[in-house]
Parts: sequence; structure tokens; C-alpha cells
Amino acid sequence: MHELRFRWRFVFSSAFHSTGNLTGIGVDKVLARDVRGNPIVPATTVKGVLRHWAEVVLRGWGEPVCAAPDPSDMCLPPSLCRVCQVFGNPRHPSPLRFTDGRPRPEERGGAIPHPRSHVALSRRRRSALEGRLFTVETLWAAGVEWEAEAVGRFPDPDRAIQAAALLALAALLTPALGSSRTRGLGWLMNRAVEIRLDDQVLSLKELEEAHWKRWQGGAHGRVAAPEAQEPAADRPPEG
Repeated sequence: MHELRFRWRFVFSSAFHSTGNLTGIGVDKVLARDVRGNPIVPATTVKGVLRHWAEVVLRGWGEPVCAAPDPSDMCLPPSLCRVCQVFGNPRHPSPLRFTDGRPRPEERGGAIPHPRSHVALSRRRRSALEGRLFTVETLWAAGVEWEAEAVGRFPDPDRAIQAAALLALAALLTPALGSSRTRGLGWLMNRAVEIRLDDQVLSLKELEEAHWKRWQGGAHGRVAAPEAQEPAADRPPEG
């Protein structure tokens, strides 16, 4: 078996929110926290957003991808799309285990929680709904570097490298994390990846040559691959 270790580092350009299962005094939606009370980006959020952008990019390049998240429309083993091979589905567990995203230890003091007021909006009327004021606990984390990991074991190195290529592609193109992105929360300004296969570092250039160019060969020109640079060159989201 071959061990793949994927580390994703990202920096927010705005406040962030991901709803947890706790309650707070005077706050309707409380941040997700670990057992010590520290704010986190839950592993499910990390996995979900990477899967979403992997699907978006591969579909843009003409790759066949199943219709997640409805289980009835997802792949049946052993015939799995490229995304289900890496991220799994209800009938096929993922070979990867994702961790919660956390600020890097030396920067944890820079992430400061604070409440923010919101008003529920009527999409039909395009106006605020009366009596629908609520508060959301956000984390002011602009400029603070966070990191999350995915670790897994694969029967052969080719499958591991393919998984690394898909993870890196999705991570470098993810524009935002968490909820209320349309309200300006959770946007990213920097993204970088570090990938090791059996303790050997895989470069983005290797992944580009091994998979990105081949996958892009079936494209219709709708999505561009990220630049294969070390470290990854990132741009703030447009608009």
C-alpha cells in the first residue's frame, strides 16, 4: 500500500462562518468548534467543497461525472467516475480521511470570533422579510493562514497520484469556504498545496504532466487549469 498525504493551506480575505451544533447566548448561528472550543472548518466542509470544485472542473473539461449528492444518481461500483474514486459515495467509501481546517498554531490568536446581524431575504420579492433579523457568529480571519489535510492509502502509486492531482486541482481553484458566501463571507485570497507520496514530495508540474493536461484534452475551453508553480500562484476571486 502507498500512503498519500495532502495538505491544503489557505488564507481568508474576509470573515468566515460554518455553522456548528452548539448554541450560544444571543447568537442564532454559532461557529463550528472542536472539543476545546476552538473555531474550525469542519472536515465535512473541507471534503464537500473540494468534491464540488473537482466536479465543476472535470465537467467543464468534458469528463463524465455522476450527479451527486443524490445517492440514486451516483456511481455503482465497480464503475466509478473519477470523482467517486477519490471522494467516495454511499456505496464506495473514500480511501481518504479528511481533517478539520484550523489556523496554523502560530497564527491562532489572529482569528477573532464576533457576531454579525443578518436579515432574511425573499428571493421572490428581492427584499428583506419583516421580523427575520438573526445573528451569525463569524470569525474574522483575514490574513490568517489555515491548513487542512487528507490522508489515505492506495493499492498502487498511479491511483494515489491521480487522487493527488484531483485534490490539488480542486484546492487551487476553490474560491470560498463555508456558508453565506453570497453575503461576502469565507472568500479566499491564497491557496497552496503540499503533497507527499510515501514521503516523496509531488510537484504540481508532475501532476500537470501526468493528469491535468490529459483531463483537459477533452475540454471545451470553459475552465482553465491552475498554473503549475511552486508555491502555487493564487489570485483573489473576481467580483
